[in-house]
Amino acid sequence: MPYFIFYVSAADVNGCMEKVQPLKYAEEACYNSTLVLKAFSSGLEIGSCNWKINAPRRNFVYLSSSIFESAQAIDFDYRSLQGADIILFSDMSTINNIEEDFNHIGGSQSDVNKDDKDLILGDASIPRPVLAEDDTSELLMDNCEILEENDKMSFITSYIIDSVREGGSVLIPIGRLGVALQLLEQISDLLKSLSMEVPIFIISTTAEQTLAFTNAIPEWLCKRRQEKLFCGEPLFGHAELMKEKKLHVFPLLYSSDLLLKWQEPCIVFTLHWTLRLGPASHLLSRWHAISSCLLILEQGIDAEMALSPFKSVSMKVLQCSFLSGIQINYFVRTLGAIRKQIKPHHVTSLLCTAAVHPLCIG
Repeated sequence: MPYFIFYVSAADVNGCMEKVQPLKYAEEACYNSTLVLKAFSSGLEIGSCNWKINAPRRNFVYLSSSIFESAQAIDFDYRSLQGADIILFSDMSTINNIEEDFNHIGGSQSDVNKDDKDLILGDASIPRPVLAEDDTSELLMDNCEILEENDKMSFITSYIIDSVREGGSVLIPIGRLGVALQLLEQISDLLKSLSMEVPIFIISTTAEQTLAFTNAIPEWLCKRRQEKLFCGEPLFGHAELMKEKKLHVFPLLYSSDLLLKWQEPCIVFTLHWTLRLGPASHLLSRWHAISSCLLILEQGIDAEMALSPFKSVSMKVLQCSFLSGIQINYFVRTLGAIRKQIKPHHVTSLLCTAAVHPLCIG
């Protein structure tokens, strides 16, 4: 049987992208004259959203990876849950601790079959009153994970500065835009407070467009960023850093302009986390044997496998986990706070094992 190779042309890609319809925050879009879709913020990243789908007979909500509060994106919009007949939710964090979290909130396997008038999401022995909108917001923000995330960012930043002080360069191949921007701002602030001059580079073919994107959709940014817009201030710190020549953005590693400005030790952000393509692989070839250099990796990446092509790795490797989903106990507390608005008929499946199953309320 002959072997065929089908190539995708640029025209095919452009034709596909022309079918993509961008939406503003909470803008309604009609599909096939039947479904009405509306995007609400998931809080995870700038532009990441949860979807409310209104159908002729039932209303659905699909929750993607979400967090309640963000330093960049607009906070999780719990209003997307109101009036839903069915909620689909599968992207939860700390999957290995689901049973512990479920027991902590006083639930049990038998609770999921209760009638909606007896459904108590929280302590099963203490009826919880319905909270007002402000109380619900306060509940969502009462999340120790946010404080832990800030402490984690501060630790990573201090570890980066320690490596630079030792004369080592730092490679940060993180694909999440919000995490990269937050690290960039904290690193620059700490360098400024210590009166240290260390060049920072962002090397990616999409870096310039990505940074411009952050200023194009203010309605998807958190309130603190939106207030900067009305005050005429830059929404993110990278604009001021580029103006002061402290941050350099280049599409390619071996461009002539970059070579003229290259200086070590330095801090380099790359948006390709596999360490197989792009500038990350070239920089690792240069720095992997230097003990004072540092590599920052996201949790979930097999560091041993990622570094296997580089023999005798001496550089330090710091692997970090960042918020990427709502823990089941916080989500159940949220449902308990606004259960009168959601009005679930029954809980058909509740995640209470280590395996990944969707939470479906309908």
